[in-house]
Amino acid sequence: LLIVTTILAFTLALRHGPPTALMGLIGGFAAPWVAGLGPDNVPVLLLYLGVFLAGLFGLALWRRWLWLLLLASGGGALWTIGLIFTAESALPLLGLFVLAAGGAAVLVGDRFIGSDPRLEAMARYAPMAMALVQLAMLLQQLQFSWIGWGFYGALSAMAIALAWRDERHLPSLFAALLLCLMPLAAGWDSQASRVMMIAAS
Repeated sequence: LLIVTTILAFTLALRHGPPTALMGLIGGFAAPWVAGLGPDNVPVLLLYLGVFLAGLFGLALWRRWLWLLLLASGGGALWTIGLIFTAESALPLLGLFVLAAGGAAVLVGDRFIGSDPRLEAMARYAPMAMALVQLAMLLQQLQFSWIGWGFYGALSAMAIALAWRDERHLPSLFAALLLCLMPLAAGWDSQASRVMMIAAS
């Protein structure tokens, strides 16, 4: 029912424009909370958020609404940050979701050419930065394990590939390097393997 309602909101937004899209955005992100989804239902919640974000990204690209892409990325980040601190299970699934959502937002943002330069810059850097921050925060919850570093490494590799293709993405590469220092410093004196921490650095 949540997904059907979301699709209906997107359909109306195509016809009635930004105000309806904004209402659908707010309602869509509030719907899981109203339905009682939360830390105890992480897989179901992430499934809904994945479908919802895919719809938002598609609508933003179809209508050339860069502002919608940015708001969607921010709303998704708020949900996942909340889950990072409250969920006690399915944390690897949460890391995979952050990796996929952040990467998708960056790739969709690259498709906007000729828009407001300031919004273009935000779409280029903000989703990647938010995803990197979330994965750095998740590392501690995953006890600095290999899987946590794997997610961070995969997103960092994406930043390297984007910077190799387009030098405008270089700031994302430097952000990945700098943000890597935060979990390294936090986990150095923990019970995590020193070999693993050295390899991650």
